[in-house]
Amino acid sequence: MTREEWDQSSDATAMLRALYVEKPKRFRKQLKQVHRFLIACSWKQVHLIPQESIREGLKGGEKWIAGEIDNEELNRLNYHAEGAAFFLDYCKKPEDIRRIEAWIAGIKQLNGTSFEAARDVLKRAAYFGQGSMIYPTLRPGPWIGRLFDSEFVCADLLREHLAPILPD
Repeated sequence: MTREEWDQSSDATAMLRALYVEKPKRFRKQLKQVHRFLIACSWKQVHLIPQESIREGLKGGEKWIAGEIDNEELNRLNYHAEGAAFFLDYCKKPEDIRRIEAWIAGIKQLNGTSFEAARDVLKRAAYFGQGSMIYPTLRPGPWIGRLFDSEFVCADLLREHLAPILPD
């Protein structure tokens, strides 16, 4: 990928892949920046993440990067965030379904979308947020397809967080 292609691309997955394939060692050295990027992408889609435990997990991921919390606290936050994602995925009780319906009703972007399709969007956003908060701890890293291939990665945010060495 050339500098011009990087500057004009709207495909964050292709941009990430180019960074990873062309300079894998440099990519590995930028894990903190990639982590910040993934969390920023989650915040951009936070309207699709109504669960407070995932939002708290994203804040925890930022604090972990800054050295303000340890692995144990990040893991505790992840436990609750993952539980919130599982709730969307596996709940079946009528009162839980009504709760999800209420979340969906409050999200403009999902107006007119079937319940199952809207729930699927919320699940993808929840799992993306949960994975983003713990990115450096995921194995095998540093390429995590379920995050980098997500519809939630943003080219503009990638340009803000990573400065590649590209040919002109």
